[in-house]
Amino acid sequence: MSAGQYKPPIPYPLYWFCRLIVSLFFHSLFRIEIIGSEKIPDGSVILASNHINNLDPPLLGITTTRHLMFMAKAELFKYPILSWGLKLLGGFPVRRGENDKNAMRYAIQILQQGACLVIFPEGHRSMSGRLGKPMPGVGLIAKRSEAAIVPIAISGKYKIFHKITVRYGDPIFIEPSQSSQEIANKIMENISELLEK
Repeated sequence: MSAGQYKPPIPYPLYWFCRLIVSLFFHSLFRIEIIGSEKIPDGSVILASNHINNLDPPLLGITTTRHLMFMAKAELFKYPILSWGLKLLGGFPVRRGENDKNAMRYAIQILQQGACLVIFPEGHRSMSGRLGKPMPGVGLIAKRSEAAIVPIAISGKYKIFHKITVRYGDPIFIEPSQSSQEIANKIMENISELLEK
């Protein structure tokens, strides 16, 4: 599927306006370094990143010209204004700690239409900054959607005027014989290698 076939739930002009505001916010507070974003292919792709801060999703949104969708914990959608903002920026809810079939089905559906979806394989933020064990869900979504996977490593501290680096790796194309957990483990290995650079 080509990226152009994907029809986002939020109109592109509104998304890009919000992206501009977010970009101004980040660049005024932090020193942002983006490496390798040109490696994101056209069409269906999963951006799989480590997760160190609640600001990671909007940060990733300003590092690429692709329209991004992302999973966010369902608890955040209980608040009307926050829910509206998340949806505006491409977020949709997922119930963590359980097999949320609706979220998985929606993720696969939009990828099959050519979307670019952000997933944090660990399933939660790492308070220590160290990588945790990946959940098999990202592997299952990749297998069902047949999307390419681009590993991403976010490093640095979200402190005023500190440097934050977003490093993109080479796309991963899965083998049908691989299990969901094997795919997830492979993604984390690639993220780990990016963090060491």
